[in-house]
Amino acid sequence: MQDEDQLGQSLKKLLAAAKERKAKTSLCKYCGAAFHPKREWQAFCSAGHRVMYHAESKGKASELMEDTIELLRARIAQLEAENAGLRRLNGLNNS
Repeated sequence: MQDEDQLGQSLKKLLAAAKERKAKTSLCKYCGAAFHPKREWQAFCSAGHRVMYHAESKGKASELMEDTIELLRARIAQLEAENAGLRRLNGLNNS
């Protein structure tokens, strides 16, 4: 009997938590509209707004990526120059 009471209380707690989650309101990251998320992590009121948000932010991300690529190319050139210098030194030491 005690196990049934504990099970009943656990079920009530789970149901209350589920209702609380449904009652929460979030703001869409794209349009700012209030909506009731189906999942805790849901950030957009619709799939269309999710797609638009990521499409618009992709432009910003590509700019950052281009900057990163430029920095990496500069670092590669620097390392290649250092490597060439070490090879010359190594060649002089082996002669």
